[in-house]
Amino acid sequence: MARSILRGLFLVGLVVAVCACATVDPWQDARIESEVKARLVAEKDANLTRLGVVSRQAVVYLTGDVPSAEQKSQAESVASNVGGVRRVVNAIEVRASQGAGRRERSSGEAPPEDRVRGVVPVR
Repeated sequence: MARSILRGLFLVGLVVAVCACATVDPWQDARIESEVKARLVAEKDANLTRLGVVSRQAVVYLTGDVPSAEQKSQAESVASNVGGVRRVVNAIEVRASQGAGRRERSSGEAPPEDRVRGVVPVR
């Protein structure tokens, strides 16, 4: 009797161990990444083409900068609607567009405080 209980527990443990080791097909991760990137590029209301997209075991990680919280939410929504995605980790940062707060002189020379820090305007 004790022996059959031990066998049953062993089999249950073995099944749990095998199921825990099961991973998602790496080709599925490649497909998910490609599809998320394609859908982000296809978005006409926002420029989401510069976002980083990585998929690992059907979890999509989004990185990069966007100018608004709406675009951050939109990118997450696009990624979560791709087939096979289990979860989306949204590490996108909302930042004002680059150069919005930057002051330049009409001659194209950087303000003195930028020259001191070594910042050179890009043309």
